[in-house]
Amino acid sequence: VRRQPLPELISSVSLAFIRSAKDRRLTPDKLRLLLERAPAPLPLAEMGLAIYSSYQQALAYRAAVDFDDLIRLALDLLEMDPEYLARLRNRFPFILEDEAQDSSRLQQNILELLSGPGGNWVRVGDPNQAIFETFTTADPELLREFIANNNRADMPESGRSQPSVISTA
Repeated sequence: VRRQPLPELISSVSLAFIRSAKDRRLTPDKLRLLLERAPAPLPLAEMGLAIYSSYQQALAYRAAVDFDDLIRLALDLLEMDPEYLARLRNRFPFILEDEAQDSSRLQQNILELLSGPGGNWVRVGDPNQAIFETFTTADPELLREFIANNNRADMPESGRSQPSVISTA
């Protein structure tokens, strides 16, 4: 912490705070209520909330959304419009998700809705290969839970790691 300039650190913490809140569908107002009920003061969370509130006001002023809002709004639409969801399920009867270890909670929720009851969703990924969790809301634990609760097939070899490629390397 001492080696990093304070503004860079605050920016990094703020971005992580905002992205995490949005992935949990927590608006600044909902977070404010949660902080008011906290048993002790949480100054870092209060700082994050202040920055998050200002950030959302700036987006609203510009009639803009960020990437995390796009994901949330897509999920909101699917939840609010069952007819649209049914049309999408009909149009895309099968879903293949690659690099599933790098999906966020909201992205997983979208694919769960699209796959529907009974599921037609194939997730390909390796939780041990997660690379995006440090700067996004990706959570490889979501894939681990999915693997534990659903049928699976292990793939001991992929096109990238078949014996001829390994021996050449």
